[in-house]
Amino acid sequence: MVLSDRNAAMRVADFHRWADGEPEDGFIDWPLMKETIWSSDDEHPDRMERRMAECLVHGSVPWEALMFVGARDQTVADEVVSLVGTDESAPSVAVRRHWYF
Repeated sequence: MVLSDRNAAMRVADFHRWADGEPEDGFIDWPLMKETIWSSDDEHPDRMERRMAECLVHGSVPWEALMFVGARDQTVADEVVSLVGTDESAPSVAVRRHWYF
């Protein structure tokens, strides 16, 4: 698994391999991730690309590695539950409309 500090397609993106340990504090701009308005402006010209930090995985990730899945609506949430099931190893699934833009 590899993390990027912004949109991974950007030439200025920094990457961190999870196999090398947790990234240093501040690698991901967590306060920005919690913002509801995060468009770039003159003072912060890279806000939008930093808001697009990514977790890149080669191959697949077992459902047991996930704790939660947020869906944009109940139809999608129901579909996810039908795919992952409801046993103890399945992640919780709920609608989180505010996560989408």
